[in-house]
Amino acid sequence: MDFIEATLIIDSKKYSKITVEYFRFPDFITKTYTPFDDKLIIKKTTNEGTLYSLTTNKKTSEVKFFEGLKTKGFITRGVTSGNNQNAVTNSALDLEISGKLSKEVSLRANIFDTNIPIQNNGYSQNITDFDRIFIEMFNDNWRVKAGDISLQNQQSYFLTFTKQVAGLKVEAKINNNLKVAASGAVVRGKFNTHNFTSTEGNQGPYKIYGVNNEASILMIEGSESVYVNGIQIKRGENEDYMVNYNLGEITFNTTFPITNDMRISIDFQYSDRNYTRFITYEEVTYKSDKFNIAGYFYSENDAKNQPLQQNLSIEQKQILSNAGNNTNAMVSESAFLDSFSENKILYKKVTTGNVEVFEYTTEEVDNLYNVTFTNVGINNGDYNLDQSIAIGNIFLYVGVNQGSYKPIVNLVAPSKTQVFVVQSDYNPNKRTQINTEIAISNNDANLFSSIDDKQNIAIAAKVGWEQILIDKKWQLKSNINHEFVEQNFNSEQGWESVEFNRDWNILTNNATKNYFQTELSLQNKNDDIILYRFNNLNYTDVFNGVKHDLQSKLTFNKTTFFVNSSLLENTSSLEDNSFLERRQKQNKVLKNLGLAPL
Repeated sequence: MDFIEATLIIDSKKYSKITVEYFRFPDFITKTYTPFDDKLIIKKTTNEGTLYSLTTNKKTSEVKFFEGLKTKGFITRGVTSGNNQNAVTNSALDLEISGKLSKEVSLRANIFDTNIPIQNNGYSQNITDFDRIFIEMFNDNWRVKAGDISLQNQQSYFLTFTKQVAGLKVEAKINNNLKVAASGAVVRGKFNTHNFTSTEGNQGPYKIYGVNNEASILMIEGSESVYVNGIQIKRGENEDYMVNYNLGEITFNTTFPITNDMRISIDFQYSDRNYTRFITYEEVTYKSDKFNIAGYFYSENDAKNQPLQQNLSIEQKQILSNAGNNTNAMVSESAFLDSFSENKILYKKVTTGNVEVFEYTTEEVDNLYNVTFTNVGINNGDYNLDQSIAIGNIFLYVGVNQGSYKPIVNLVAPSKTQVFVVQSDYNPNKRTQINTEIAISNNDANLFSSIDDKQNIAIAAKVGWEQILIDKKWQLKSNINHEFVEQNFNSEQGWESVEFNRDWNILTNNATKNYFQTELSLQNKNDDIILYRFNNLNYTDVFNGVKHDLQSKLTFNKTTFFVNSSLLENTSSLEDNSFLERRQKQNKVLKNLGLAPL
């Protein structure tokens, strides 16, 4: 058989009939391809004549879309087990795309989802479960970023914040002096500060609570800042602490021993799904050689008609409308009539003495109630947890103010926070700098109610003047600052230092504030310094105090001497109750909440 020529060679005399079955290659494989048509070829008869080219030497340019983009990343799966724990699966994904879309426009994108090495975030079933996903396009004059982004302001005094959101951010450079930015997003988390005192030798885990002392919270990964005795520490397996974001717990590493006199403060964000919550943030900055000015506007508010975890009835909305800003009045009865079922925990009403109470029953009676009980603190409720079964918890009436639970449900009111800031710096010469900042806040704790709305708006201002008096071998510098804050002013994440109250020996700073500071410093090129600071803090009708600070660092004959001292004097509390009485009242509140006393 000659397969190329399709020829069968055989002795035909031996067979009277021959049948051949075969498969053939398609025409496009066996077809002869040439760069020209054979019919166009003619024999050359003379040396004269016009020459024609059937091809061109010019190559067609190939268009390549997204030629500059590069991708990198990894995906892992693992199993963790131990002698005191069950086997746990771990997963991680980190995909990054970067490069140029064109000569001027660049792109950067990232998809990140992990629970290694410490976190237990689980396996993401859909795109909304990823820890971080964003895409960003930018050039020299503008930038657009969408997805999980971080909004922050570190330039303002009253509006310093960092917020993890999911939305869109646009930045533009109008010219060399003027820049603008705007963003709109859905808030991923709600900010809170949790303070507690550690236990000797207990590395954790320590529970972290929400704004309303919620125990079951889901923290936003990487949003926390942890301070111990006023000093910020680092997160990591080889650093100071680790956080379980799913359970809302912090554990300190053995390399950072815990004692019973450590003051621990945690600033963090956690998922709050009571309402759909939106945020907008805009900023405009203008900078020149001698004068800088910036404006910032921050707005975060709940959509009151879009509750998520609670379905408010007309009666419950009326309760919120009548409550104003009083959270103690934002409660509603939780019992409602329900039909009998063996898979439900139901109660009947009985009379104990002169009090009508709920009693657990498994009998099918006329009026059965489905009741929700809320923990209101020790000796503030009438019921206690009796037992836990497969379908839920059973509560038992123990007497008026003898228990920790009440048959009520706490209502969460939608709120709004807005802050507008104007900041300026003026440098008339190299030795003088004047800076000002004026802020207005509008905080509405209950969008359903107009009661107490007069407390919503407040003003804050700060003025500073820095002057170099002598600039020779030693530089003598003076700094004067005055801060005024109205009582109800409140920014998103606060502006005072973590240890501010302790530094001034006060329990609360909820009053109109006047804070005057003046400073003289003498410093040379070797960083030797002598500094004196005078501070006067006054809270209207609450507190007045004066503090002197002295700091120095001097080097003589390769020996360095340090001095750091502070004196708080003329401190007077204008409250009717003494410091001890106020401390006892505060500890009683902390005890009812199950927290460690101060």
